[in-house]
Amino acid sequence: MTCEPFVFKGGGGGIMCHRGTRTGKVECHIGDCHELGSYLCDWAKPGGGTCDKPLCDTHRYSAGPDKDWCPKHRAEAKRDERQAVLPGLETQP
Repeated sequence: MTCEPFVFKGGGGGIMCHRGTRTGKVECHIGDCHELGSYLCDWAKPGGGTCDKPLCDTHRYSAGPDKDWCPKHRAEAKRDERQAVLPGLETQP
């Protein structure tokens, strides 16, 4: 985590801490990967919000326009897809 001091124009200030480097770039942390995380996982979390795990090009799965998933949530989506086509799960009219 990087922490940087800041000062307001009228006086006062504080310290802001964030993940990433001083340039604001965040690394992908899938396994031992430390490539630039140019994407965030858009998997919807229960209760609202998204996963937001930083992802590099290698670990990003494009699930549609402006929708990227991390490997964990891609696997979860695949599992959900397989369950949806199993016999007996269809809704009866």
